[in-house]
Parts: sequence; C-alpha cells; structure tokens
Amino acid sequence: MLQGVHHINFLVADLDAAVLRYKDLFDIDPMTIESLPERGVRTARFKMSGVWIVLVQPVDEQSEPMRHLRNGQVARSRCALAAKTPPH
Repeated sequence: MLQGVHHINFLVADLDAAVLRYKDLFDIDPMTIESLPERGVRTARFKMSGVWIVLVQPVDEQSEPMRHLRNGQVARSRCALAAKTPPH
C-alpha cells in the first residue's frame, strides 16, 4: 500500500530562474542548492508538506537529463514513492 511521495524531480533549463519562480509561487526558500558534477546537474531542493520538490538543471551536455531537456521531455519527471509494509 502506498504511504506517500518522498520526492518529485523537475527538469529545468535555468535553475536560478526556476528557484525564483518557486520562491514567488510558494513563498518558500530552497533548503539546499548544490552542484552534483558526478551526475552532471545542479539541484535546488524545497520541502513542501513533507514532500521534497527537486529542481534539476542539467549542466553536462552528454548527460541523460540534458538529452531529455533538449528533446522536450521535461514532463518525464521521476518520483520516489515510499511503500507501506503490511504488518506481519
């Protein structure tokens, strides 16, 4: 049984602009902004109602996220779901 959503990732072309938009829309600041060179991305994480919203800007031209962004597949977001373990 589904317990809840842990996080949702959104691909963005411009992380700084996206952070400003989320701050304006939801009146919250990101918890963290970081570069992940091993993944070829920069990220900003917001926490809303117990769910992490992660904005992901690809910076590596050869990365999978960059290919998705170039192909207009920004709707192909990933979310991690927390599954509830049935009692024994």
